[in-house]
Amino acid sequence: MLTHMFKISMPYPFIGIHMNFSIELVIQIVCRHLCFLILAAALQPLEKMYQTR
Repeated sequence: MLTHMFKISMPYPFIGIHMNFSIELVIQIVCRHLCFLILAAALQPLEKMYQTR
């Protein structure tokens, strides 16, 4: 996925701006994914508590 983005960004004359943008995008996606994983991990014990009732 990363290599694909870099391949897209290489041909442009303003490589720096484009690469910076793609890296920011990747960071955003990763942060969202991490937040989702943390939420899922936090909710799992609650689900177990509800199931045991």
